[in-house]
Amino acid sequence: MKPALGMLANVDLLLSGAAAIAVCSYQSWRIASIDMLLLFSAIAVYALLSQYFKLRKPTSCSCQESIVDPQQEVQCEDALEAKVRQEIAMMNQCASQRDVAGTMRIFRALQQQGVRMSSAMYNAVMDAWINCGNVQAAEDWMDDVRDAGMADLVSFNTLIKALVKTRALDKAHALLEQMREADIQPDIATFNELLSGCAYENRLHAGLCLLEQIDRGGIRPSSITLDGIVNLLNGCRGQDENSDRVCRILRKFKLQPNSFGNWSGSPHLSDQPICCAESCSIADSSTLVPMPRLVAVISRTEEAERTSSLCQHEIQITGTLARVKAVQRTLKQHGFLNKAEGDDTWPLNGHWETDHGLTVVIEGKLVRWSRQRASRLRLVGDDRRSCVLPLYGSATTGRLVTEGQTGDAAKTLMWDNGDVWHSYDGRVIGQAALFSQTMTKVLRDDMQDQAYRARSDAVLRCISRNSLCLPTTVENTMIQFLGNDLYFVRVCFESTWNPQLTDVDDSCADPFDLTSRRNPRVGFRHCWAEPDKGYGQRTLVNGEEVDEESFNRHVKFVVKKTC
Repeated sequence: MKPALGMLANVDLLLSGAAAIAVCSYQSWRIASIDMLLLFSAIAVYALLSQYFKLRKPTSCSCQESIVDPQQEVQCEDALEAKVRQEIAMMNQCASQRDVAGTMRIFRALQQQGVRMSSAMYNAVMDAWINCGNVQAAEDWMDDVRDAGMADLVSFNTLIKALVKTRALDKAHALLEQMREADIQPDIATFNELLSGCAYENRLHAGLCLLEQIDRGGIRPSSITLDGIVNLLNGCRGQDENSDRVCRILRKFKLQPNSFGNWSGSPHLSDQPICCAESCSIADSSTLVPMPRLVAVISRTEEAERTSSLCQHEIQITGTLARVKAVQRTLKQHGFLNKAEGDDTWPLNGHWETDHGLTVVIEGKLVRWSRQRASRLRLVGDDRRSCVLPLYGSATTGRLVTEGQTGDAAKTLMWDNGDVWHSYDGRVIGQAALFSQTMTKVLRDDMQDQAYRARSDAVLRCISRNSLCLPTTVENTMIQFLGNDLYFVRVCFESTWNPQLTDVDDSCADPFDLTSRRNPRVGFRHCWAEPDKGYGQRTLVNGEEVDEESFNRHVKFVVKKTC
């Protein structure tokens, strides 16, 4: 069809020339020569333009009708797709550079060229708005993406992550419902972002609902999910509900703690298995998952629920070595025992009430009469059930009687001078009666050392590809010496005292309030759980309750962020 049109155009040009010559025959020769010059000039221009368009026409990818060879047509389509991919890469580059105008310019140009739009193009524009900090514009753009039918999993996850960072958690949860309405199934990354937001805003119930949805959906958790669980439970404060729900969720994730406070069982992760230790850790040293202390207390409550209805407590005191030892000395002055009471190797250990109404603490070979006065005793016999102690200026021998001489006494210490001391199951410290109290040694926080090394190594990698520009073996050896220099001591006991049910103004009933005030440079984490009455925890700094973020900053914890 097009060659026929070209032939007709040439014939028309010849007829026009003949008509011009006929007209010129009736005019003078000068006028005729000018007309002929104009005619031949027009013919020359027409010939040059036709040749130009004939040479350029085959190089255009839009001339698909003139392409006869299928291979050439495929090459043309490949070239067009490569050009579109290049434009998308340019859009992503502009978005990373916070160039919204450049991203939109490329997007509109692709639309005008009739290119088939994709979700990647729309997502690039959304990234540009988010990188500029204009989340509201990103939300408006999401409406356009949904109207165009280009919303995918990446679109929702990108906007959910931005909303979580801007503390708009309710909007992020609304997007999760919109995903289900659009028949888009959320993945583990979606739940990880929402879980981190719940942990950051201390929304325990919302976080537990997300974990239940992960279990119902059959989605495999990742190491980031475990970080979210840890942050969620560490941020939990007082809860007046039963702990069965938390235990049920941990069992579903194969993270049920045992009586020693360790993770028992390994969760089915989507990347690598988890090691069962005091603090769970992935095989990769950069991924560390410590165990929440609240989980250990809840576990002990389940174990003791069959025999006791008392509230289980655990106090973890964290700081430098010198300051933690100072706190330990203060606790001993208040009457806390360094060794477990009832130990067969030290049967005399415990709190004793004298005939004069004094409370005496015996621990090992030390007798503490008050916070300022103490003396030493001498053990007699291999069974350590007899001792010699100066009383009223003269040495007196005392003998242990396992069966108490009174109805409430657990054991009695009979002295040769006629004094009788009684030991009872519970002891009153402050205004709280404590039972089965134990205290660990001052231990180094190895988990924090590993986290500190991992963070230092990551910072070095970000600064320089070659890090310290040293051989790898030398550099790894140097990193092994890095640490957070944190130590801790844990005090566990049972009591009828529940901090959640105690009046806030009644500070005398809290045996750790004064201790925290006397040691303001350390941090106290107090976790408790009572059967059928709730669970919770608090963090004390200088006698005042602070949130989790302030506590970590005060103690200088290295906390892994999940969002």
